[in-house]
Amino acid sequence: MASSTLAAMTGGSRDSEELPLPRAGDARQAEQLLDQMLGNGMRPTIDAFNAGIQACVASKATGRAEYYMQALRRLGVRPTVVTYNSLLNVFAACRDAKRAVWWVREMERCG
Repeated sequence: MASSTLAAMTGGSRDSEELPLPRAGDARQAEQLLDQMLGNGMRPTIDAFNAGIQACVASKATGRAEYYMQALRRLGVRPTVVTYNSLLNVFAACRDAKRAVWWVREMERCG
């Protein structure tokens, strides 16, 4: 059974707080939790980043989604197919084909 705490979303690091994870479908809470982890110097897991990027789809927050991509790279967290798919969904929601194409090229470049 998966843990439902912040520690689970930071890989269980000792300095993780035991905070409840966002409820399914609570995009705003997912973003707030990821921002809190980043603000506290924690290293979120790829699942936490994916949840934050996916949360940006509903709000059409392209800049926020790109910020999360930059943060995960800076922390050495490797994006997955889910990460790129969520990111592309943000640009699709905004009808921003130019940025979507840029990210597809970046994904291909990074492997």
